[in-house]
This record gives sequence, C-alpha cells and structure tokens, in this order.
Amino acid sequence: MYIFFLLFVLVNTNVLHMIIAEQIEISAKKDSTKTPLLIHYIKSKKIPENNRILDIIKNDLIFIEQFDLTVIQKLKLPRKQERIELSKQYPFGIFMLDKPTKIDVYIIDLSTNKTLVGKRIFKHENERRLGHTIADLIIESLTGSPGFFSTYIAYTKEVLTPKNPYIATKQLCIAEYDGSHETVLVEKPGLIFGLRWDPAIPRIFYSQHTKTNIQLRMVNLSKKIHTVADNDGITMLPTFMPNQGIIVAATNNNKFSQLYEYTLQGITQLTFFEGNSTAPSFSAGDTMLYFCSDFKNNSPHIFGWNMKNGIENVIELTPEGYCTCPVINSTGNVLVYTKLVKGYMQIFLYDIQTKMHRQMTFDQTNKESCSWSPCNTYLLYCATKHDSQIIQLNIITGTKKTITPTKYRCSYPAWSPVYKDFLLVLS
Repeated sequence: MYIFFLLFVLVNTNVLHMIIAEQIEISAKKDSTKTPLLIHYIKSKKIPENNRILDIIKNDLIFIEQFDLTVIQKLKLPRKQERIELSKQYPFGIFMLDKPTKIDVYIIDLSTNKTLVGKRIFKHENERRLGHTIADLIIESLTGSPGFFSTYIAYTKEVLTPKNPYIATKQLCIAEYDGSHETVLVEKPGLIFGLRWDPAIPRIFYSQHTKTNIQLRMVNLSKKIHTVADNDGITMLPTFMPNQGIIVAATNNNKFSQLYEYTLQGITQLTFFEGNSTAPSFSAGDTMLYFCSDFKNNSPHIFGWNMKNGIENVIELTPEGYCTCPVINSTGNVLVYTKLVKGYMQIFLYDIQTKMHRQMTFDQTNKESCSWSPCNTYLLYCATKHDSQIIQLNIITGTKKTITPTKYRCSYPAWSPVYKDFLLVLS
C-alpha cells in the first residue's frame, strides 16, 4: 500500500519424540499431525564435541513444521533387527556418518529398507552452510519441493546513529531464511524500497530516492552498487524476463507511471493508460504479466496480461476493492496481493486456474510487499501498525513468525531464489 501511495504522491505532485539410546538428543513434544522422521547420527571419534552441524539440520527441519523429529546419536549404524524395530515407528530414516572431511547421508525408506538417496558431502569451513545444504537435500528428497534453508531474505531497515540521532539512516540488509545472521549491504541516506532479487545472479535490485529522482540500482553480495536506470521521475519494482530484460514501473516524464521493458536493445513503453500502473510481476516460463493499476476507476486493481496479445486484452482480476502489490509464485499458479478490508490491508491468494480468491490474514495491521519462498509454502510481508516488521507466513498452517528485530522499522522484504552456487557466508 505504501509503494502505491508513494507513487501517487510523487506522480501527482510531480516434538521431537525421545528414544532412550546412547547419547540421545532430547526432543520436543510428539505431534500426531506430523510425519515421524528419524535422524540416526553417527559421529567419528575424531569429530570435536562442539560440532554444530547436527543442531543446524535439526533446527531447519523443525522450522517447516512437517516432521515429528527424533534424533539418535550413536557410534555405529543399526543392525538389521534394529532397523525392523525402527520401521514400526518411522516411515523414513536419515542416516548420517560424520567424518573429519566429509559427511555421508543416506535417506532410507524403512518400510522397504530401500535407500532413496545416498550422497557424500565434503566439508568446508562454514558449518551453517554445510548444515543447511544437508537439510535442503533431506527436504527435497522427502517432499519433492526444493529446500530453502540455503536461501536469504533481503529487507530495508531504519537505524538511528549517534552522529544523526534524529534522522534514520536507511540500510539494505540480508539475513538467513529465518532472519538470523544479518549483514548490511547498503547504508545510505534517503528512502530505499522495492527490493527484488535477480533470478539468475545473486544480486538485489532496489530503488533509491535522490535529490532529483528515484533511481533503479542493484547491489551484489560484495556490496558493489551499480545504477541501472537514472531517468527523470521514478523507476522502480523490476520483474525479470526470460530474454534477460526487465519490466519496470516508471514515469519517464509522463503524467502517469507506466510499464516499460528494458533490454540491451533499448527501452520500450508497454502501457499507455490514463492512470498509474505499477508493481509488475512476470510469470516465469509463461507469457503472463500481472500488475496493479488505477486506470479503470481511479482505485488500484490487479490485472493480468498475456503478452502474446495486445495490451487492450488485459484482464481485470480484482474488479472490486482497493488492491495492490501482486506477486505470482514460481509455478505461475497462485497470485498473492493485498486488499483493503475494514480499514486494513489484508493478504489474499488468487488461484489462476480456479479463479478463486482466499483471504489469508485478518489481524489489524497493514500488509504490503509480499514475497514468495522458493517452495511456494511461505510468504514474507511487511506488517505495519505502530512500527513496521517483516512477518513470515506459512500459507498451509497459517503460522506467522516475526523475523526482524522489533526495535527497528523493517520493510520491503524479498526472498532469494535457490542459486546453484550461493556460498555467501554471513557473519
């Protein structure tokens, strides 16, 4: 809601279950709604006692709330009869052999004694990265969905400093998927907003307010900043095309914000509406573009456009209400957006196939800037009332977690995709 409001202002004024065994990990309360899962961890005598890899894996698996987890630490693998007994309680078992330079991971269907996955993972210095990699492997093997424990979230934060205690400095930060181990990539005066991860390269596009305009910039994970667009007016909220081009919302000396496509060949204006069009979201592997515009009745609604056809064939998806911030998920079948309900912006999901709308939030905070997890099970969003925080929502269970420090105002979350070679080590 804030981005759309900002646009108008700028444009219009120019259980773990416990088993008694050798060296057992204590578990939380058993939950019959979750799938029982056993981790059988065998550690070499040469491994130091302060090894944290197992704790990281365990915490990752607990986080997704799908498994009733039991962890056993032993010095050797179970014998055949022990496996038979374990199969009565657990459909699957994760057997890990932790050695000085490598970890062998076996994922076994205990009911059939069949090995589903066997993989050797060589160690490196960062234990968190190693633990997340193994947890990702487990999740993808058991659920078919990509793990996201090695991904990152980006967001902005306002910080008061001793040098300037009355005017907040704006930071662009990244953290691990659960909000831990924060690192600052950008620290500048002036508004930073509209964060988007590049789907191909680990870097973040964002908009920066300057004295003369709002520029589109990008920063990589080495904190190097590059200006992408420095036009008159506003350039913001890019979405990424298969041809390596981007679509942005920009004014470019127009009375209204329109959508433009930026490619190596140049800039093409896509919309020519008598109204503001913003927040484009392109469906990967498709030709559908979703965006927000108020050209029909002076109130922002969500539209879909098959770019194979002319813009005159645009379809209105939300004919009623004040609706903003559309974002399509990675499979192209569910669109998230926010809608004004009884004085508060609430999160809605729109099923592309069934054309059904479903309200996901009901509390008295304003929500904006939604971002999908790579597995499409979670949403990040900014919730604002007296302050502004980043919330993580499980769309299946409805569970919500605040993942940014409550003493700061945090906004504009963006969840990274799963990069093949993403070895950033956060401090």
